[in-house]
Amino acid sequence: MTSNTNSKERLKIQLRGEKVGFIGGGNMAKAIAKGLLSSTMTSDQLFMSCPSEPSKEDWKSWGISVSNENNFVFENSQIVILAFKPYQIADALDKLSSMDGPVIIVSLLAGVPSSVVSKMIGNKIKKFDVIRVMPNLSVAVGEGTSVIGINKNEHESLPRVRAIFESVGIVELVNESMMEPLAALVGCGPAYIFITIEALADGAVKLGVPRDMALRVAAQVVLGAAKLTVDTGKHPAVLKDEVCSPGGTTISGIHALENGRLRSTYMHAIEASMNRALEIKKESK
Repeated sequence: MTSNTNSKERLKIQLRGEKVGFIGGGNMAKAIAKGLLSSTMTSDQLFMSCPSEPSKEDWKSWGISVSNENNFVFENSQIVILAFKPYQIADALDKLSSMDGPVIIVSLLAGVPSSVVSKMIGNKIKKFDVIRVMPNLSVAVGEGTSVIGINKNEHESLPRVRAIFESVGIVELVNESMMEPLAALVGCGPAYIFITIEALADGAVKLGVPRDMALRVAAQVVLGAAKLTVDTGKHPAVLKDEVCSPGGTTISGIHALENGRLRSTYMHAIEASMNRALEIKKESK
């Protein structure tokens, strides 16, 4: 039995008694739920509420209980994941019924500090913790990266939240003040890689490779390169040099990428995403 299998079994045991609810049924919530169902949890442990009927169909097909009422999720869950858009926070939390708790509230709201979520809940729940998490869509296939923000008040709830996201990938613990720059990399990063895969495939298509084959090969090239980086622990620059023969084809391609300011473009993308998160943070106060 591999160490990864042992880890999943341990997490499955740890999460056996948990009830997890989602407020919002969009892409990120679905990705987390799908990852949990594939790894450590069963459909009777999950709940979801959202106003959109089309969004409920996948959840129903997975055997998950769904509702239009957010109170339904809070009443049935020990851990509630806020997975709606940041601007919807008032509508989502204003009509909560009074309850005793305890409940762990996991906020996925980009740019919204945990203190703002706590303030919005106010006295509606007598005992609760708020922990901010930024996952990415790769949690759907168990290869996610999730950043959990902690502050000076260490949460007793942290191990339970960490277990959920370790079930669907890796977890990094950081000071909550670092959430915006890391969210720009973790949360937005997959989109940058998707467009990279598409661009690599486009280059091959231009040279006559069929589109479906080009996309399949480009995705595998990126997957293999990422795995090589993780598994070897080598710096990407070292691996890049191992591929580049003097005067060869790869270094010629690298030269073209450098002329196109690829590195600078990626860096600007991360910065632009972070700046938008900071704008949302100001708007939420």
